[in-house]
Amino acid sequence: MLNVEASKIQKEILPLAKLAGTIKDEDWQPKMLADWWVAINQVYAKNSDEPDLSYNMATLVYCLLDGLGEEVPNDQWEIIMEGPMQTSTVMPQPAIWRSLEKAASGSRIGETVLLSLLAIGQAGPLQANPIVLRKVLISLRKIGMEKEARALALEAAIASGL
Repeated sequence: MLNVEASKIQKEILPLAKLAGTIKDEDWQPKMLADWWVAINQVYAKNSDEPDLSYNMATLVYCLLDGLGEEVPNDQWEIIMEGPMQTSTVMPQPAIWRSLEKAASGSRIGETVLLSLLAIGQAGPLQANPIVLRKVLISLRKIGMEKEARALALEAAIASGL
């Protein structure tokens, strides 16, 4: 029984371990996300108050992994298309979004960091839309801030309850 429970917990924390960098690239297989999806659906299926919770969590995890340059298989993205098609969320104004892209492409470090903070917003990564977090992670990586991007992804994952 203990081995079954340990295996279940291991599957539930796989993305968190990958975001933290404790799973090496050679040990990571994108199919592990399929195992994780099954595990979280079993956990969140019990929570009938929020039926879309597993889809929301998967959206966040996939955006964080993708933002860090990790492969997320197409079939995993397709699965979450079965969830809510639209969500109400706070997004940065288009000028911030565009300026962030330009600053990162131009390797302007200070400007990229400032615009990343503005894009995430005052509430921090917990309240930020997953697609905004993805964009910020990609931007930080473009300017050579891989370590900081990973730390932000980990913070967002932990804050969300992953």
